[in-house]
This record gives sequence, C-alpha cells and structure tokens, in this order.
Amino acid sequence: MGLNFEELKKERQRIHEELKQDRFSELPVEIIHLLNNEVINHVLHHTKVSKSEDIPARVLNNWIEKKVIIIDEQDKGKVKRFNKIHCVWLNIIAEARKLGLHLEDLEVAHQKVTTSEIPNFSYLKLGIINTILNKPHIIELSQGGIFEIMYQEEYRTFFNKGSMYYPHSILPLTSLVQQEFPKSNFELPLEIENITSDEEKMLLLFLLKSGAYGYMKVYLSENDIRLIENSEAVITNEQVKQAVSTWKFHKIEIMLEDDTMAIIEGNL
Repeated sequence: MGLNFEELKKERQRIHEELKQDRFSELPVEIIHLLNNEVINHVLHHTKVSKSEDIPARVLNNWIEKKVIIIDEQDKGKVKRFNKIHCVWLNIIAEARKLGLHLEDLEVAHQKVTTSEIPNFSYLKLGIINTILNKPHIIELSQGGIFEIMYQEEYRTFFNKGSMYYPHSILPLTSLVQQEFPKSNFELPLEIENITSDEEKMLLLFLLKSGAYGYMKVYLSENDIRLIENSEAVITNEQVKQAVSTWKFHKIEIMLEDDTMAIIEGNL
C-alpha cells in the first residue's frame, strides 16, 4: 500500500501547530518583551534598505504584486523600501523559488510566519532574534503548503525518530539572516550572566552578535570610557569582556547604524 502523503502532510501540520503553541507558551516573559523592545524594533522594522542589488527590481515588483511580500503603502515605488525582516523573507523566497515552490504557496506562508494579531510579533521575527542569540532555526518546506520555522534541534529530534517521513526541503535560517547583517558574528564567544532573565542583557548580546550598530561607548566607570567599533573588540579587551559578562559597568552608549542613540544601564 502506497504512502498517503496528503495524510502525512495534515498530520505534520497538526504537530507543527502543537509545537508552536507549546513553544510560545514556554517563552520567557523577557523574550516577549524583547520582541517589542524599542531598539529591536528600530533595527528590524524601521531602517529600510534596497534589495535590487540581490534581486532584480522586476522580480521584486512581481512578488509585491502577488502579495508574496507586503510592504508599507508609503514605501511603494521607493528604492529603500525593505526592512530587515522583509530582507530576510526575500532571501527565503529566493531560495524557496529555486526549490520549485509556487508563489501561491509562498503567499500563504507569508501570512503564517510574518503576520500576527500580536503587535510587533511574528514567528519569523522570533526566529531571527533566536538565531542571532545562538538558538539556530531552520525552515521546513515542501510543495503544497508545509512551511514551518522551528528550532534546529527540534527538527533533528523529530525526524531522528524516523516516523512520518514525507518529501521536504530544509533551509538553514542562519545563513539567510547573516546576509542582512554584514558585520555579524553569531558565534561571538561572550557569555552574560543570567541573560534570559533580563531584557537589556539580551538586547546587548543581540546588538553585539548582529553588529547592527555603528559604535559603542562602554563606561566602565563615569570616567573610564572604552570605544568599541566592532564586537571582537569586546572579546579581545579582557576588562571590557569581564565588565559586560558580569554586568558591572556604569552604562553603554550605543550609536545605531542610522545615528540613533540607545543607552543600556549597568549595575555600577
């Protein structure tokens, strides 16, 4: 008797929904706050760039017309019209099209992973942040509707059981996110104490690993100020690394890439 792939697909979708509900219910409240953090939203939502160097304008306009990606009405016709989340999604679309996925399926996927009734929340945004914070995600996709973002380890655990196999493809989210953060180092060897219980600590690690800033001024004290122009400088300067790891600094001034200033307070 042949495999009923339609039944396998329906069952896999059911399991995905259960996993997503469990995953969201287990999210620390600090992660939920981080998703709505003003600086995070500035980096991921508000700064707009062009993608025409990577994807022809004709193709981009077609995808917008087909609602495979939706941009703000006031940005239509502009060159710089895509925020970071848009850009990661465009990278995903480009790879999915190479694998033969139809635009109709990608339109449905767009609704599923990039939109939400919760302000400033989407599964793609959560996947981007977690991937940068060193909890890598993958995208599982197949013809006809399967399109899910999940933890890499979650995928391995499920399919190592060898059950419910059906034809599908996997895209690593890490490489698709890294394309949009050219100064990133997701493997930055920096540990910050009690990070998952503190929104500001997660924000700082996000910025250091993504490289989404111009420079930082680390105030070890009111008078001892260290200039950080790249994240590796935090690692090579033992005094700064120790101060950040233990959160024993006065404050950190962060100049974002568009000259917007953010300040993180320390414990001194």
